[in-house]
Amino acid sequence: MAVYFTNNQYLKTAEEDFEAAELLHGHKYYDQIGTICSVAMTKYLKAVREAIYPAEESSAFYMTEDKIAILNKIKEKLPDFTITEQDCRWMDSVYGKANCTDGIHIIMPKQTIVQAFHLLAAVRKEARRCEKENNRDGRFFSNRVSEIQ
Repeated sequence: MAVYFTNNQYLKTAEEDFEAAELLHGHKYYDQIGTICSVAMTKYLKAVREAIYPAEESSAFYMTEDKIAILNKIKEKLPDFTITEQDCRWMDSVYGKANCTDGIHIIMPKQTIVQAFHLLAAVRKEARRCEKENNRDGRFFSNRVSEIQ
């Protein structure tokens, strides 16, 4: 298992989810991968939010799973953020199909999961970029140090 060094807890767990989805892909568990990709996308969005907002502003979103609400808050500070509301809705539809919420089980097609991975990789790239910029500024570290003192 790969280790990703960061203080951003959402980024850590999203990275673990991404790796789990990659492992499952080799076994063709597409329904489970769809679920993991959706959950990981939410965590990556929360990781971006955690990287760009102070902790007191991020804490209000700890319990939400609403990707669009998190995305809209991100876009307040990063209007050029590449992920869209349509991307969030699409990933939620993958999650819905993977969890059979309509009572009819349809096996998730491989192509859908490949598309989910591509979208998740794009969100992952943005989350890592925001985390690097945040750490370069020293903002996260200095905030944590002041909390400890």
